This record gives sequence, structure tokens and C-alpha cells, in this order.
Amino acid sequence: MLDQFAEPVRCILRVAEQEADRLGHNYIGCEHVLAALAQQPGTPANRILVGHGLDIESIRGELDRLVEQGVLPPPWHNDADLLRGLGIDLDAVMRAARQTFGDAAVDNAARQVTRRTGWSPLCGKAILVKQALYYAGQQRRERNRPVIEAPDLLLGLLRDAEQPVDRPRCFNNPWRRRLRGRLGLPLRGPSPVRLVVEAAGTSLEVLQQAATAATPVPS
Repeated sequence: MLDQFAEPVRCILRVAEQEADRLGHNYIGCEHVLAALAQQPGTPANRILVGHGLDIESIRGELDRLVEQGVLPPPWHNDADLLRGLGIDLDAVMRAARQTFGDAAVDNAARQVTRRTGWSPLCGKAILVKQALYYAGQQRRERNRPVIEAPDLLLGLLRDAEQPVDRPRCFNNPWRRRLRGRLGLPLRGPSPVRLVVEAAGTSLEVLQQAATAATPVPS
């Protein structure tokens, strides 16, 4: 799937993982990607966010507030850190397992555990941005671009944030409910991205209009 992303977008996703690490989260969510987009100076997506009061400091401050309110999980939900506190290095366990049993066997075991529990530490961070990436891919196709670029990603995040957490497609899926429960995320309520955006005094619609104007559909 990474071959669908421009290199700057791959960088954004790597920064999003760092933002998840900052909060001690076991997943990469749209809120982490939003914070990553705010750290790309000089890009259209960054200019749109900063121009509407969404610089990295304000985004991080609001994410910290959402953690305090229980909307986002606290750092102690990070299983890798918990295991490390018990003297278990999850990365070392993964390397040893792959050397002993092979990549295919470890990946298959992780998938089997994931089907039952919704997530496994052996899988790394859970990826909760797939729907937003799908929407970003739609934007890319509409604009006839070979890869997903940062403005497509921003529009994908904003479209995803229009829907509540308990959207029918997700809420009726037991696997998704187990995963969110396992990660300490609420099963209902507005998207964290919507909350961050509205806390800055703007709206999803305003940002969508600005992002769409910055990336017109070719004639």
C-alpha cells in the first residue's frame, strides 16, 4: 500500500507514529496524523491548518486535554511500555521469534490472535486511519494523481472526521468494538479530529473548503 503514497506522505505517517509515541498510544489514529500534518512547514496542508489556528502546539494541547478527559486513552495503555517495565523487550521478542520460526509463521500467528482479540502487540501499533486513507485515495483518483499527496490526506482526515465514532459500519463490527475497547478508546462520540478542529474555533467544513480550493480537480 505504501507505493500509493508520495514520499512526503510516508514521512507524515512516520511522524504520526512519533506523535502516538508521545502520548503513549498503541495505535496510529487520525488525530496523530493531523498533528503530523501540522509539522510540515511550507506545504499547502500545513498552511491551511496553521492559518485556521491549528499549529502543532494547539493540536498537542487539545490532544493532551482529550487524554485528561478520557476521550483518548492515557499512556499506561501502551503494552510495549508495560512489558518493558517487566523486563520484556517486545522488539527483541519479535526478532527472536522471526529468526526461530520465520516471518510467515510469526505473521500468521499474529493474525490469528488479532482475529480473536482485535489486536496483538506482535502486530505493532494498530492502524486506525484506514478509512481516512481510503478517502484520501478517492481524492487522489479524482485529481488524476499517481500517488496520494498531503492535501489528499488532509481531505481524507476531514471526511472521516465527519462521522461519529459509532458509525454503523464500525459500530456493528464486533472486531472493531473489541479493538477500540482493547485500546481504551470510547465506542461513541465525535471523532477526536472534529473535537480538535472545533476547539480551534473553526470547522471541518471550513477546512474542507480551503483544502479543496488548494487542490482543484483538473479539467
